[in-house]
Amino acid sequence: TMIVEGRWYPGDAWIGQMDREPGDLGFDPFKLSKKPGFDLKKVQLQELKNGRLAMIGVASLAANHMIPGSVPLLGGFYAQRPEARQAVVPSLCGASRPAAPAALPEGLTAARYTTKKILPAFQWIKVGIKTGELAPGQLVAKTIAGNDVLIGKNESGGLFCVGNLCPHLGTPMSEGADVIGDII
Repeated sequence: TMIVEGRWYPGDAWIGQMDREPGDLGFDPFKLSKKPGFDLKKVQLQELKNGRLAMIGVASLAANHMIPGSVPLLGGFYAQRPEARQAVVPSLCGASRPAAPAALPEGLTAARYTTKKILPAFQWIKVGIKTGELAPGQLVAKTIAGNDVLIGKNESGGLFCVGNLCPHLGTPMSEGADVIGDII
């Protein structure tokens, strides 16, 4: 037997039967616990497992934004501006106004960082693709300095390069639905 918070529980009671504990099944609007064949311990363990999975899911969304170079899975969050404190003009009479916010550069996704920062520095050295090897609209997936990129040829004959990682889904664009074979 055990007494918890002034309540008595028999010796064969499971710890999940206590109030304010995971698995106590205090919310049972459909009266599932009254149906024949109901296994309380199985449902309590199921509630614990599902609660842990839900907590892991929420924690993974938060952690995905904290890892440098990661591409978040949910749309709308991948190009947020960094937070900056607003300046305030000091005043003795209490009529201070915040200064106008300064324009901050947009955050770069991993794919944009690859194309805007890393690749221009290479200036197409050691890419291994010649302009004559590609047809207009054709893409070739390459890895340059550990970065997955797509090198292609536009309709006017110029080479271009974009990051191969889709910023919204985190999947390679060379294997996506918008690419048929190696043609855009």
